[in-house]
Amino acid sequence: MLKLDAPDPYFERLGTNHDWLGEPWGRLGPGWGWLSLPRPFSSDFVEVSFNRRVFGRYRTCHSDLHAFITEQIAHLNPMAVAAGAALQENQAQEFVMVCGHAWAFASYEVPSGQRTSEAGTAFYNGWVSAMNSDPQTRSAVMFSQQPTIMTKG
Repeated sequence: MLKLDAPDPYFERLGTNHDWLGEPWGRLGPGWGWLSLPRPFSSDFVEVSFNRRVFGRYRTCHSDLHAFITEQIAHLNPMAVAAGAALQENQAQEFVMVCGHAWAFASYEVPSGQRTSEAGTAFYNGWVSAMNSDPQTRSAVMFSQQPTIMTKG
């Protein structure tokens, strides 16, 4: 698995068109962000996309990620429907949700003054280090037939 290089301001920004009423959000932390990446176990190329907003509450961040998965990913991967259900049941604030070898999604805290790409890169690289240090867990997650949520810690 590859780690990401330093955050690039030109990384693709994803999001939904939902207006989360009463939810404070902005372009910089503090708050919560999410990322999406196809083929998370690739050894030659990482194609990551970060959400375009920093949400004030993690639950709103999770709602936005859920909307993205069900509206944008579900038609590409049958496991995305199960991923949406798993996300609704999830109580963890920071996590990586792996959908076999096809997709991974993450929710992470964005510290004050940082962009989602900066915080997401650090969070993702920490997860890659953990996966690279434990090949058995990496294989079990990669070949699982259901979404696997891996919480931070």
